[in-house]
Amino acid sequence: MIRLANRWAARGRRVTILCGCEEGPARAEVSDAVAVMRTPREIRRGFRSRTRLGRAIARLLPSLDADVLVAPGNFHLPVLRAVHPSPIPLVCKLSNTVARHEGRPLRAALFRWRLRRLSARLDLVVAISPALAREAAALLPGVPIRSIAQPNIADDAVVGPAKTPRQPPRLLCAGRLVPQKNVELALETLARLDKTGATLIIAGDGPERADLEALTVRLNIEHRVEFRGHVPDIAPLLETSDLLLSTSRFEGYPGVVVEALAAGVPIVTTESSPAIPEILADPSFGRIAARDPRALAEAVDAVLEAGGPDLGKLEAAFADNRVERSAAAWLDALDAVVRVPRRR
Repeated sequence: MIRLANRWAARGRRVTILCGCEEGPARAEVSDAVAVMRTPREIRRGFRSRTRLGRAIARLLPSLDADVLVAPGNFHLPVLRAVHPSPIPLVCKLSNTVARHEGRPLRAALFRWRLRRLSARLDLVVAISPALAREAAALLPGVPIRSIAQPNIADDAVVGPAKTPRQPPRLLCAGRLVPQKNVELALETLARLDKTGATLIIAGDGPERADLEALTVRLNIEHRVEFRGHVPDIAPLLETSDLLLSTSRFEGYPGVVVEALAAGVPIVTTESSPAIPEILADPSFGRIAARDPRALAEAVDAVLEAGGPDLGKLEAAFADNRVERSAAAWLDALDAVVRVPRRR
C-alpha cells in the first residue's frame, strides 16, 4: 500500500497516511510527497489498539477534508468499524483469504460472522485476485467488490532474468516469523533435503525466531540455515536464490511469490490461498504441495531439476502487477466510490 500511496502522490493526488505509531522499518519507504499523520496520543499494537486507532482517526477526519479512507488489509477491518459513522466512503483491501479454520466448523462460522459484521458498512472491498474476489463475494453478500492486482513489480523491472543453478541449491523463505507463516515446516522440509545439501535463507523477523533457531539445532541443520532478520528489499536475495519456499497456513495474495517469479525464481508452496493456482498459472512456474515435509521436499527436488520458469510466459502473466497499472486501477475504483451515493 505504500507503493500505491507513493504513486498516487506522484500522479498529483493528496495522500495522507494515518497511523498510531510512526516508528518502524516501513517508514523510510514513504515518499516525501505523502503526508504521514500520527494520532495525538501514540497508539502501539496491543489490546484493542485497532478500536482505539479507529476512534482516533474518526476525530482527525474532519480536519483533513479527505474524500475516501482506505485500509491496507483485513487486519484493519476493526479500525474501519470503529470509525463509524464515517463522513466519507470506507474502502478495505483484502490482504488475506477470508476462508479460514478448515476442519473447525464452529471457529469458521464465528470467523465468517465477524467478517460480515466488520464489513457490513464498507463502500468497497478490493480483492487482489479474481479468486479472492469470488471468495469474498460468496461470504460478503451486498458488499461491492472489485479485483485489482497487487503492485509487486516495478515499472522498469525486467521480468524473468535467466538464472544459473547453484550447487548446493539455495532456497529462500520470506515473511514474518509468526504462526501464520509456518516457517517450522520450511525447516522440517530442509531437513529432508539432506542429499542435496540445500541451504535456506530466512528473510524476516518476529516472535518465533528464538524457537525456530532452536529447532534448527534439534534438526541438525543449523549450519545450513541463515536468519537474515527484516529485509527491506528482497530483490538482492532473489538474485542469489534458486527457489522460493512458501509454507504459510493461509495468505491472501502472497506478493513475495510474484516478486520471486518476476525475478526468474521458481516456487514451491502450500495451497495457502485460492490465488495460488492463479499465480502458478504455468507448470514451469513451480509446484503446489501438501503441508507435509516429505511432499514439499519432493516438490523442491522436482522443481530444481526442471529448471526455472518459462520466461516467455512471465510478462503476460503479471502485466497487471506493474506498479503504475495497479495504481491507475485503484484510482479509477476510488474515484468511482467517491462519485456514487453512500451505502447505508
